[in-house]
Amino acid sequence: MRCINCNSEIEDSANFCRYCGTKVTSISNDKEIKDNSLEERCMKAYVGENKYDKFSGSFNVFAFFLGPIYLLYRKMYLYTFLYFVIICVVSVLGIFANLILAFVVNSLYLSKVKTDVRNIISTNKGKSDDEIIDICIKKGGTSFIAVIIYLAVSFAVIALIGWGIYELYKYDQRDSLENNYNNEDNELKYDVPSGFNKTSENSYISFNDNHRCYIYISKSYKGTYQSESEYIESRYYNKEMEKKTINGNTWYFYIDSYNLAEDKVSNFINISGNDIFMVKYHIYKDDDKYCSNSLDEFSSSLKVVDKSGALA
Repeated sequence: MRCINCNSEIEDSANFCRYCGTKVTSISNDKEIKDNSLEERCMKAYVGENKYDKFSGSFNVFAFFLGPIYLLYRKMYLYTFLYFVIICVVSVLGIFANLILAFVVNSLYLSKVKTDVRNIISTNKGKSDDEIIDICIKKGGTSFIAVIIYLAVSFAVIALIGWGIYELYKYDQRDSLENNYNNEDNELKYDVPSGFNKTSENSYISFNDNHRCYIYISKSYKGTYQSESEYIESRYYNKEMEKKTINGNTWYFYIDSYNLAEDKVSNFINISGNDIFMVKYHIYKDDDKYCSNSLDEFSSSLKVVDKSGALA
């Protein structure tokens, strides 16, 4: 090192300058002052000359409203990662994450700036102050690219989630018992009891002052289920299911009751290949003999056949 009084080269371990007698402590103190001055100038260059003083406050409004976007803007990539770790690990903090961030981000950022600046100064000892400041300007500052990448990834994730929800919705619609689909491989044959009027392509109703009953028939797709039992167990696991053979076809049968057992819905399910036939017979009064007799007549006529007319 050199003596600041006579500029003579002296040993690093010397206590006094051997040429003029100046204490080495004076040299060290002056060097520390000089280094601190450079460090402060580098920190201002790193942050931005006109923005450095804004980090002296205890609350950062931008961090409160922007959260991780602000961290990325300030190139605080590690703290961005830690921000999301906190949210994921302790989900309740997600509600207060930006509020907490707003109070701590300034001190975190200045600590990062000081660490980066000291590393720059220590690794560039052979360069002038202006060259070191230029390095700090390039190393510091802000990054719009990180923000754009973050927003692009966020939008992509949201779009992917939306696409997944939409695909699940389409699959559910396709797989729903109430969702008719066009597949003419198998067909349900039946006789509509006398006194029933057609209300739509697959529904019939009969009512007067004494009785009221309703028939609804649907055809849908079995979907990815590998067997009849798998389908029934997954869709009707809470039903007391009975197995019936009607006209050579296997049907699954259960009853739903409503309004203190006055309403009763008899449900018949047949699975033939990929086709599911669902028949609902609704009796609005349990003691309605006309509807009960009509149910026996109607259910005994059910028959699933293929294109040739043979049993499916």
